[in-house]
Amino acid sequence: MKINKRKSLSLRTQLSAIVAGMIAVILIGTMLTSYIVSKNILHSLLTNSSDLSANQNAEIVNNWILAASRELDAVSGATGIRMMNWNEQKPVLDGILEDHPDYEMMFVADLQGQVRSTNDQTFNIANTTYFKTVVNERKVAFSDPTFNPDDNKLIFYVTRPILESSNLVGVLGAAVRLDYIQNLANNAHINNHGHGWIIDSQGNSIAHLEDKYLGTNKFVEGKPELQKIVQDMLQGKNLTTTFEEDGKSKTIAYAPIPATGWSMATIADTSDVLEGLSLLLKRFIPTLIISLALGIIMATIWSYSLANPIIVLQKKAETVAQGNLTEQIHLNRRDEIGALAASFNAMLNSLKNVITKVQTSTGLVEVQSHELSSAIQESDASLGEIAETSLEFSNTVETMNTSAQTMAKTAESISVFVQDGEEALEQTLTQSEDLRVEMENLVTVMKALWESSQETQKVTEPNFFIMVK
Repeated sequence: MKINKRKSLSLRTQLSAIVAGMIAVILIGTMLTSYIVSKNILHSLLTNSSDLSANQNAEIVNNWILAASRELDAVSGATGIRMMNWNEQKPVLDGILEDHPDYEMMFVADLQGQVRSTNDQTFNIANTTYFKTVVNERKVAFSDPTFNPDDNKLIFYVTRPILESSNLVGVLGAAVRLDYIQNLANNAHINNHGHGWIIDSQGNSIAHLEDKYLGTNKFVEGKPELQKIVQDMLQGKNLTTTFEEDGKSKTIAYAPIPATGWSMATIADTSDVLEGLSLLLKRFIPTLIISLALGIIMATIWSYSLANPIIVLQKKAETVAQGNLTEQIHLNRRDEIGALAASFNAMLNSLKNVITKVQTSTGLVEVQSHELSSAIQESDASLGEIAETSLEFSNTVETMNTSAQTMAKTAESISVFVQDGEEALEQTLTQSEDLRVEMENLVTVMKALWESSQETQKVTEPNFFIMVK
């Protein structure tokens, strides 16, 4: 008996491929899941960190602005200021300027908006929004930044009312340079990347890394996504999101500056913000390759240890298929393969016993075959006698068959005679029926004649009596 050997992958190769594939799937799945989870965690941490940083920077700017307001609040209560005497006001204001290098100048305006300043400039602010707010609402007001004509630097005005016995007598103000918040914006980062950006209540840039955007809204021109973000910033929203700029993804975190209605943002390239994730991905790939290599090596070793005993069993099975039943398999294993080897040995022993029994049964069959042959010869003789008896019986049956044919012909003649008698009888019955019908017709005619005679008698009898009379 020949075993059909098809050309295919060996058991070792198949096991190695299966185990390596399983290890690869598990490793890739595990590491990919870890990467996604790490990415989400890192993104969440960066978002929270960006929101916190934006809030902190906005709070710093807000506190800096409120500090200027509180400074004016303290100064406005001084007697020299409340008396609206410029000769007494100017020394006080000059002293404050020395302590605040970020102040461009300080000024006092009367109720008509006419200004007298520490730099000896005079101008009128009656038509400005911040002056009207102070006069009408008697509270601190801030202007949006404007360019200082002296040095073309952005400044904004902090103003508050001057009250004397609860009566409004003037307006105290300070022109504050934005160098501080510009430096703050330049040092604002997301994950140590990017720069700060501050807009006023009109959406104009008042702090930016590039001076060309200051005092205008040119930074958002041609950027629809960023324009929508500016609208959210002007509404006082606090958020971290992304937008596209020059084909690159940007991350922006912004928060409002409540005191002035401004908003501060921090902008950075998303790729820089997520550089930790990129580093994680760079480490992920080599780790995956090394893990796969180790997995393949382990799979190969394991498959060889599992396949070798099976190959031994296969070779022993080929030997048995060629008729050699003396082989035995000796595997010192306590697993299923060891049990399979023991079962194989038991099968060989059972096969040997079956062959021995078959050989013994073959001898008995030969003896019984001889006895059966003798019985068949005796049966042949008996069959000869039965054949002779059958021949005699056949002759008798043939004679009976001839007699039966004669009787059949006689019966056929009788049948013809009976059929003729039946036809004659049927004809007689038909003629009798015709005679009966004619008799009935005759009776009908006679009855009609009798009735007619009766009618005639009824008609003629009166005439007869008349004639007699």
